[in-house]
Order: sequence, then structure tokens, then C-alpha cells
Amino acid sequence: MESVTRDVSSTSSLILRALGDEFSRRILASAIAAGKTVQEISNEQSISLSTCYDKVGQLVDDGLMILETRVVTMTGKRYGVYRTSFSDATVKFSSGEIEVETKPNAAVLGKLHNTWLSYSPGPDNEKRRNGAVTF
Repeated sequence: MESVTRDVSSTSSLILRALGDEFSRRILASAIAAGKTVQEISNEQSISLSTCYDKVGQLVDDGLMILETRVVTMTGKRYGVYRTSFSDATVKFSSGEIEVETKPNAAVLGKLHNTWLSYSPGPDNEKRRNGAVTF
């Protein structure tokens, strides 16, 4: 799997902000190897449930986590299973320039690709959905 290099863009800024926040960093680390519910992450990382929901929501909005699956129990209770969208991130700072290199989480790459396609704003969105633009 090749890594993806991005300049100081909004995505890089989002990654740097998340890694700089202790709770976000712990949540991301917790959900790299396997998808987890917010409750599981909260229990495992000793983060309050409300903080965990807030942080996971922000990380999903930022594209750093993905809703891997939604589960509905026999009693009708619904919950999501979340996973980190990247498995590795490297930050380089050279000559005043910041570069963030990420390695996509292979386990969710297909789901992530489809999510980006379905939510990507802009005039090229229809082209992306039809496969005219590749990543």
C-alpha cells in the first residue's frame, strides 16, 4: 500500500489538530486495528462518553474516522462502529514547510473511497461518482 502525501491543506491541518488533542489522538489510536463503538472506545480509553461522542463526531466530520457499519439490535437499539481512515501518519517539518504523509487504513479503504465520493462537494462531484476522477 502506497502512502499519500499532502501539503499543508485543510486535511493536513485537520490531522495535525487531531493528533495535537489528547482525546482525539487516543480515540484514533484505539480504532486503527478494528472498528469499535463509541462505548467501547470510551471504556477502553477512560474518556467520558459525552466527550467520546463529541470527538468521534468531529473526527468523522473531518474524514479521519469512518462509520464502518451501523448495527441495529433485536430490541431496536442502533449504534455505529467506527474506524480510523488512516493507519499511519508522518509529519515532516523542513525549511518552514509542513508535510503530512498518511497511509490509508487498508481495511476501510473501499468504504472510505465511497464515502469521499458521496460527500465530496464541488462541480466535479458527478465526475468522481462516475469514476472519471481517480485517487
